[in-house]
Amino acid sequence: MAFKPGDEIYPRDENGKWLYHKSNLCATWEAMEACKDAGLVKSLGVSNFNRRQLELILNKPGLKHKPVSNQVECHPYFTQPKLLKFCQQHDIVITAYSPLGTSRNPIWRQLHKLALLDLPILRVTLHSVHTLHSEKLVTGDLQCPG
Repeated sequence: MAFKPGDEIYPRDENGKWLYHKSNLCATWEAMEACKDAGLVKSLGVSNFNRRQLELILNKPGLKHKPVSNQVECHPYFTQPKLLKFCQQHDIVITAYSPLGTSRNPIWRQLHKLALLDLPILRVTLHSVHTLHSEKLVTGDLQCPG
């Protein structure tokens, strides 16, 4: 998905709705494959792709290079187990962004939930192994139910 081309970075219509531009993922992927073939990049990855979008690329006729990574939001409050399993089955590495949790901004999360670093179970677990809370979250060393 892309925003409609123009002078505004995030264009909106007269009602304040975002103006999106329809893009062809397969055509975009072919252009990225050409960059890889030309030696301009080492590997190809995607960001915020869901299963349907990944399947579109993986099932593309004439696929030369599959995505090696998918960068998605992933933390104990947002584990995305189905997407993680799909990526594992297709040898696509998940790169987590926001491993410390989403912003405390009320637009992005429910403020009745504790910030990840304030969860009592996390504090006790990490204190027992003398590890920084944020270090464990960032490295993804916590096993969290999905």
